[in-house]
Amino acid sequence: MALATRRSRRSSIDIWPGFVDALAQLLMVIIFMLLVFTAGQFFLSDALSGRDKADLASVPAAHLVGPAVVIDRVAESEADPDYLLTVADLEAFQAEHGPFPDGGWLLLRTGWDTRADDAEAFLNAGSGQSRTPGPDAACARYLAEETPLVGFGCETVGIDAGAAGGFDPPFPVHWFLLGAGKYGLTQLANLARLPATGAMVVVAPMKLVGGTGSPARVLALVPR
Repeated sequence: MALATRRSRRSSIDIWPGFVDALAQLLMVIIFMLLVFTAGQFFLSDALSGRDKADLASVPAAHLVGPAVVIDRVAESEADPDYLLTVADLEAFQAEHGPFPDGGWLLLRTGWDTRADDAEAFLNAGSGQSRTPGPDAACARYLAEETPLVGFGCETVGIDAGAAGGFDPPFPVHWFLLGAGKYGLTQLANLARLPATGAMVVVAPMKLVGGTGSPARVLALVPR
């Protein structure tokens, strides 16, 4: 089974203060750069889906810029590294903040970026099984089929939970989300500096013909 390519080198996180002249001359400030050691843009491969394979060179530019919504599950993930995001969590978020935006990105904040300088703690696989938070299978399917979002981002090593190999289907975020033509970002940083809603995310992967994954610069813009 072919899955998305992952890399293992981490770059330092740069912070770019500055102003951007956006729509209607709205001044926006780049408050941080989410530069990650495998901030990847992932696509489902032929071997996994049986569909024509999309590549990085064919991603519509409109899919790389969009509103961000941030779900904070730091406390839950600290209490249980196997924490699973559920459909109920998504529905509760929308009840409080409104529906997910068209063309948006859902970013799951778990506090995992604080482990970035400790590979053992970041992978959290001392038991022989990676223990990291992520969506459960029903949540993955909901994101793929019931929302207008174009992508999902997280702070952990992969877009699926550490235990997702044992889910039905295995690795459901790869299966459902990428299979629906949506995208994934991993190992993001500084999500604590984003509001729950109101930010814009800009994803800049390498434009690789035939590529299914790439290091990426991910910027967030927040109204000043």
